[in-house]
Amino acid sequence: MTTILLIYLFLASGLMINSLQLLALPFWFLRCKRIYSFFVGKLNYMIFCWPICIAQWWANIEIHNISSPEGFQKAGKERALVVQNHKSQLDWVAAFLVADSISLLEQSKAIVKKLVKYVPVFGFSVWFLDFIFLERRMDRDKPTIEKVTKSLKENDGLYNILMFPEGTRFTPARHKRSQEYALKNGIQPLKCHLVPRTKGFVMVTQELRNSLEMLYDATVCVRGRKNPTFLDMLQGKPAIIDYFVRRVSLAEVPKDESTCKQYLYDVYQEKDRLFEHHLQHEEFPFGKSDPKYSTYISKKLPKRQPPLYVVLCLSVLSVMQLIYFVYFALTTGVLGVLVAIFLIVVSIFLLFVKILTPKST
Repeated sequence: MTTILLIYLFLASGLMINSLQLLALPFWFLRCKRIYSFFVGKLNYMIFCWPICIAQWWANIEIHNISSPEGFQKAGKERALVVQNHKSQLDWVAAFLVADSISLLEQSKAIVKKLVKYVPVFGFSVWFLDFIFLERRMDRDKPTIEKVTKSLKENDGLYNILMFPEGTRFTPARHKRSQEYALKNGIQPLKCHLVPRTKGFVMVTQELRNSLEMLYDATVCVRGRKNPTFLDMLQGKPAIIDYFVRRVSLAEVPKDESTCKQYLYDVYQEKDRLFEHHLQHEEFPFGKSDPKYSTYISKKLPKRQPPLYVVLCLSVLSVMQLIYFVYFALTTGVLGVLVAIFLIVVSIFLLFVKILTPKST
């Protein structure tokens, strides 16, 4: 019952915010992009507050961020491409929590599957934010990447771009196919990850080389060898997630396509080493345990109150809206129609959750 209530509150408040986002479109066509970005960013942040609030205040999910002192100091003050592994359904929630901790969530972008565009409320919302939706076919994806990167070149504000080069979540069956592909193509197989897809990485780093400043190599691992899902979070199940970030200048990423591809393969070899260490020791190697990361420190992200206040306000508005619709339905005799519409919308949302939930194959 609680899960259904949370879904209703998210959908009801999200549809209200989507309506306000439509009102911001004239600023885009009038080329008032700063005004457009400001309003869209604030409205998107309200939607992003839902997974943040549910994760921190309902499910008590902990995020431990591990990075260098300079990494903590510079985070949120520079444009960066975030290259993150993809092991569980909550990887993107962890990324959102970290981005929110450095006050950059409302202007964060991501490269995601085209399917995400059709997720109720969320998909429509991130479309306004210049998310890059890919079909995993370069002949179709290249124009999309070029269009969005052209828009980002004109953006003089701060932003991060989140990328999952593996293209999909890890499963044993996919891992087996990935290893077969690696051996067939002369690539060193990975023990804990899928072989990354390189074309998107190469194209983004080439197109935005003069716009982005840093590469954040982020490796995520859930303690206890768990693989939490979005439904687990909605049901209030806690988890502890370690988020390891290496900060690298984008100037160190090779310009040549073949060398750039090998660079990404090397990045994932290091991710593999870090992740394997975490599986064995329940923590990433840093400090005294690894000279390479001797200066790295760990910080537990605090529970932020602004997302909680935003969600509480949106919930009150949604409940008031529900009371009005129930009153309207009872007085006009269309209660059955409204209930049917609500059940259809919830069913569609749950269907997307099921589709996006990791499977054993």
